[in-house]
Amino acid sequence: MKKPFLIILSVLISSLILLGIVGLMKAGLVSAADDPNKTFALKPAPVKGGDKEKIIYKFEATATAKFPSMGSHPATPMYSRMERETEQKLVEIDSDTMEIVKIERNYKSSKVLLSKTSTEGKTDIFNGKVLMIDNMNDIALKDASASKDPKKADGGITDEIKQTMSIDENNFRLILPPSSEVKIGDKWDVDGRAAERIFNFANPRVRPLHHGCREIGINCKLTQGKMSCTLKEVKKPKGVSDECAIIDISVNFKGNDSGLELSAAMSGTATFNLKKGKFIKVECKGPLTMKGQQPCTGTYGSIGPVECVGEVKVAVEFK
Repeated sequence: MKKPFLIILSVLISSLILLGIVGLMKAGLVSAADDPNKTFALKPAPVKGGDKEKIIYKFEATATAKFPSMGSHPATPMYSRMERETEQKLVEIDSDTMEIVKIERNYKSSKVLLSKTSTEGKTDIFNGKVLMIDNMNDIALKDASASKDPKKADGGITDEIKQTMSIDENNFRLILPPSSEVKIGDKWDVDGRAAERIFNFANPRVRPLHHGCREIGINCKLTQGKMSCTLKEVKKPKGVSDECAIIDISVNFKGNDSGLELSAAMSGTATFNLKKGKFIKVECKGPLTMKGQQPCTGTYGSIGPVECVGEVKVAVEFK
């Protein structure tokens, strides 16, 4: 008689445990993401012409430049920081591929800081401008046709600056996995060419240094990229009501800045809202190096080899 009783008792206990887990899941104390075999759909939400998105972008790079062959030349601190708030509108979408063909990028605010001690940034040439950008990288002021002065038609945004820009800047949809269904721990690679277009290290503003040389700015055109991602976890981040996929990202870049070869290796996380099908935040940082020949036009008046070591940080929020 004991065996049937024990069997019934075991079933009751198992049922109570199951009901308890379901209750905890409903209360949000236990997530369905705790199941290691559960798959998650990292699918971007459908887009259409007229869609708008606010992007808050912060870039900071700091380094120290040394001149090995010029012993008397002082080590030069490098600092580059950009803070931009843009409103981006999708103007044209390819109906067959659903790829973005043209966007309108409104630079609501764009400022740079060239010193760590600066408390207020200087507005740069992008501040207040509205640009039309297509997938062939044709970039023009929205109201350029209204200007009768050809010198003002580009608003100071030269061809050199345009080469550092892309329609895919901050388009982190490009890092989503080829298969939308992934499990925690799954890894995938991102097309290096897409990684180059997503990030922008260009800060066109320069300033003279106290000893007479021009600033060694960080105004880099990225030319080689390599990126990989891993689904780390799924959870509700603080202040967010929806479950989000937390994606570990690792990215390596090479680029050129006025003859200096730049290398950067960043790691961080990208937060993807599963319900809304969009990224809400990306943060990454890592070491950078720059090497090459740097002209000095001031007191020392020569060209010499430069070695720079520092760190770069990128933070992007989408609203």
